[in-house]
Formats: sequence, C-alpha cells, structure tokens
Amino acid sequence: MDKSSYHSGTGRLTSSGAKEILKSPAHYMLRYGPKAKRPQPTAAMRFGTAVHMLILEGEDKFKRHVACRPEGLNLRTKAGKAEMEAFLQATNIDPGMVFSQFDYDDMFWMRDAVMKHPVCAEILSDGTPEHYFEWQHGATGAPCKAIADWVGGGCMIDLKTCQDASPDGFAKAVYNFKYHLSAQFYLMGDAALNHGQTKQWYWIAVEKHTHQVAVYHPDVKMDEIGYRLCEEAINRYAECKMNNDWPSYPKVAKELISPSWAR
Repeated sequence: MDKSSYHSGTGRLTSSGAKEILKSPAHYMLRYGPKAKRPQPTAAMRFGTAVHMLILEGEDKFKRHVACRPEGLNLRTKAGKAEMEAFLQATNIDPGMVFSQFDYDDMFWMRDAVMKHPVCAEILSDGTPEHYFEWQHGATGAPCKAIADWVGGGCMIDLKTCQDASPDGFAKAVYNFKYHLSAQFYLMGDAALNHGQTKQWYWIAVEKHTHQVAVYHPDVKMDEIGYRLCEEAINRYAECKMNNDWPSYPKVAKELISPSWAR
C-alpha cells in the first residue's frame, strides 16, 4: 500500500493515529481528517525510509527509488539546479530520496552491520517486509490497520534508525515516541487475524554513522503500559467515531501534575 494513502483518512485507526488521539481527538482529526495537511517528511524521516527499503526490501528496489546526488553539484547556482532537474527527470526519483554521497554510503554500512548481527541474520532470514493488514478491535469493533516492517518466523520486527541504540538510550526512545504502543497495536491486530496466537516482538536498533546494532524485545512492564495506551486510544477513537465528535483539551481549569522525572 502507498504510504501517503495509508497515512490519510480516519476510516481505520493506525498506530500513528492512536498516538495522536491520545493527545486529543481534535489533534487526530487535524492530522488525518478531511482538512488535514500532511507535514512534509523531515530529513531524518527520509533517511530512515531509505534505510528501511535497503535493509528490508533489497538493493534492487532501493536503487530504483533512492539515488546519490551527482558529485560536484552546487544547488546554489542556476547551472547546478538545472543539472539536478535533468538528473531527476532522467532517473524518475523523488527529490526527497536523493542523498549526499556521505549519507548514501552510510546506508550501505548500516545495512551491512545489521546483516552481520547474528540475531538479525536469523530473524530476517525468512519473512515478508512491509506487511499490510486490517482488523476489527474485539471489544469496540473499531476498524484498524497496520503496516509491519517485517513479519515471519513467528515474530514481528520494527527496524529503527537512531542516534543511541544503548539499552538506556533506546528505552528512552521507546517511551518518548511510544514505540511500545505501536508494538502492542501491531501484535493485537496480528493476533486478531490468527486465532489469538501472539508473535514475538523485536526492535532492531541501528545507529546512524556509528553503525552499531542492538536487538531488543520489551519487558513485561513495557508490554503492559503499551497495551494500556493502545486500548485507551482505540476506545477513544471508537467513541469519537460513534458520536462524530472529536473534542480538544478540557474546557475547565485543571491541576497540572508534576511529571515523575521532576519529583
């Protein structure tokens, strides 16, 4: 499925939408509703997309969709801009998928590092990349959808490019970006389509520039918190969808509770 279509509309909830609706249903509607304006991918997001394609979908597809910027090209000059335009027309590659030689080479070093990791080599030896699936949430009937990075061999895998793949660093990223919610969302959907059988979840974390690789699975507490957030988001989505009401923040003054890290 085309990623722009996947991330559009409110007909089915995605894990990204689940995170947004936890902020408020109004935020969710502003991001995915009929008047939504999709933000342009950041440089980090575009880099991550390219690395995903290379590692999970193979070099042939990667080279059809990703390119290295021609050497010596100066985009600050009229001639440089004209040369880039001619290059894009000749290759038919999205301008956002053209990278510097440094970044382009970095992607291959990251690919090699992942494939040399013994656990990665094993869990990526058999499976399907970019696996799309749909399901109905059991308790509410809410329609959901997901695209898993990799499914196979009794496991589901989420590949993450990052700056810090250490246990402390990656754990912070899990909670900051709600990766644990996404994990439970995907596992919930897969189990709904497979008679309740649950797969093992893995994150493959690979550092940009250093090319260090770590493989993690969530502990029980992380699973519990992710599941609770996931259920809260789906229930909120189902209620808003049923009532066709997507409220924002409360309309009354509320006590602001100090976060745990500040205590």
